[in-house]
Amino acid sequence: EGGGDEGREDHRKQMFRGIAKPIHDIFQKLAQTDNFSKVKYMGDIPRKIRIGVSLLHGVGRTSGRKSFRLCHEFVAGYLGACAKLVDVYGDDDRGREVVSSVLLLLMDTVEAQFPYCNQQQALVLIESSLRAVDNYVKHRKTQYSDSKSSSKDQEEEDEGKFEDIQNILTLLSNLSTNNLDEIDPNMKEKASDAVVSGIMLVMELLSSNLLHVPAVYTSFFSLLSECIVKFPRKLASMLILNDTSPQSESAQLQEKFTHCIHFSLSHPDPQVVRSGLRALRAMVLTIIQNSPNGAVQQQGLSKIFSMQKVLLKMLLIEKLSSSLINPIADTLFPLIIASPAAYAEVARGIISGTADERERSRVQRGMEELLQRNGLKRELTPSNRDVFRTNVREFIGSVRSILQKR
Repeated sequence: EGGGDEGREDHRKQMFRGIAKPIHDIFQKLAQTDNFSKVKYMGDIPRKIRIGVSLLHGVGRTSGRKSFRLCHEFVAGYLGACAKLVDVYGDDDRGREVVSSVLLLLMDTVEAQFPYCNQQQALVLIESSLRAVDNYVKHRKTQYSDSKSSSKDQEEEDEGKFEDIQNILTLLSNLSTNNLDEIDPNMKEKASDAVVSGIMLVMELLSSNLLHVPAVYTSFFSLLSECIVKFPRKLASMLILNDTSPQSESAQLQEKFTHCIHFSLSHPDPQVVRSGLRALRAMVLTIIQNSPNGAVQQQGLSKIFSMQKVLLKMLLIEKLSSSLINPIADTLFPLIIASPAAYAEVARGIISGTADERERSRVQRGMEELLQRNGLKRELTPSNRDVFRTNVREFIGSVRSILQKR
């Protein structure tokens, strides 16, 4: 039986040598080409690259427990070069097929190989993946935001971009969800860093008005919520402003986060709205749970806490599906607990905007009773959640008709 295993191993090695030569020849030729970026579209170079990436993809995605070591050693030697291809071909749409093939290669290879990796092997996949995503966003950010045409060609081009984003989100999800129990804690840290950094990079693309595809947004917010739950302090710390300058990294990240939430909450698809609510609620709960003695710092979180105004506007003014009332209430309640001052400020604005004195008094009473009726306590328990849901529905019944007349 042992001889049989050894024979199969020899057969695999022979097969890999047969596959390896054309791939090696392709990438070796590219490495020896001076000023490759200037000749990247000459002759059949793009076709040969796609063939090489396709051969790597076939090996990467078929990795199993028995064939993992051989497959990984074979593919890993070329992943750095593949990530570089995203940089070389990502600067215009002519290279879209090369770029998309590399993203698909990384997505499937990580899914197939990551569960079996040791520390060093995992590092290769993590670094190559994040480098490819970084290169993709670097070039595509302006292309996504500048795209305004509504022609059939443009629609097909946009569809390709959406598929790329979907593959990137799946790639990050594969890095996030696979079993890493046997990997060194430092490697888990590197994986979480890569996923969170990748999410922040993707935010730059999802802030564009071009991305109105529910499947992409649903995947994004699902992954964002998962990351907030798995790596709460890491993501929260990136969004809390330590430097209040508008140009600081944390300020820009918080701006992107709240922009994405705004986008989702105004989306016509209720599923996208729910996804945004889940992500916002997960972030607020993380902030509360990681606050010393429950005392949530107010400085540096104003943009997140100001989302109370958006949620109250949805409940009181905008046309709203009744199926969204509970998810909005479940997100609004922890926001109010985290920042009562922000709620008080929003309430004052709503009350002062009501011209009729009698109606203004009703609105004020409604804003107060929202947090007082039915024995509500400002504690995050299932019973208080249910009471707050009831209060929200009573609040809508007493106040919404007044505010919709304004």
